[in-house]
Amino acid sequence: MTYFLMLSPQSSQPRLTWADLTRDNDPHMTRTRWISLGILVVALAAILTAWWIKGPDGSEKSDLVQQAEPQQILDYARSLNSPLVLINFWASWCEPCKVEFPHLISLQKEFAPLGLKVVFISVDDPADLMAAEAFLKEQSVAPPTFYKGNQSLNFVTKIYPQWTGAVPATVLLGSDLQVLEGWEGETSLKSFQERVKRHLKGT
Repeated sequence: MTYFLMLSPQSSQPRLTWADLTRDNDPHMTRTRWISLGILVVALAAILTAWWIKGPDGSEKSDLVQQAEPQQILDYARSLNSPLVLINFWASWCEPCKVEFPHLISLQKEFAPLGLKVVFISVDDPADLMAAEAFLKEQSVAPPTFYKGNQSLNFVTKIYPQWTGAVPATVLLGSDLQVLEGWEGETSLKSFQERVKRHLKGT
């Protein structure tokens, strides 16, 4: 079987066949062809790697943080089949968000046996996606988490209609995704616990 690379169907240049690459009647030319092929393979790999790392719109991609529309996030929350879903809006540049984050991790572990689910949503722009991912990894957060990406901040109000624009912001959703309680600003672990206990049966 003959393999060839043809850059253009209209090209008048002779095709480069596998036989050409492996012909050993001229060792110098064979070595040159192998070097050329190696350069081509490296260039192709670089192109494919760049495509994989970047999204279709040129933005960074992340295995931990997914850009999602409000309805997709609500659909995910519904799929959790939880009596209480805590959604936390945060940002990598928000220091109060980072301060309260460990409280949310502790809260998740404490009330998971009773069905509490915690969903993290970053309001970062695409330029800050890698910083958001790095922080989540530091906190040992498991995927999926979400972020607004190129969407306007109005997407928050489609999940938490009473939102006034501050982060961190937290909202508690019941089993049918109705808003039970929501607030903005840094929250202590004790306050998180008290709010969750008000709405979670068995506490």
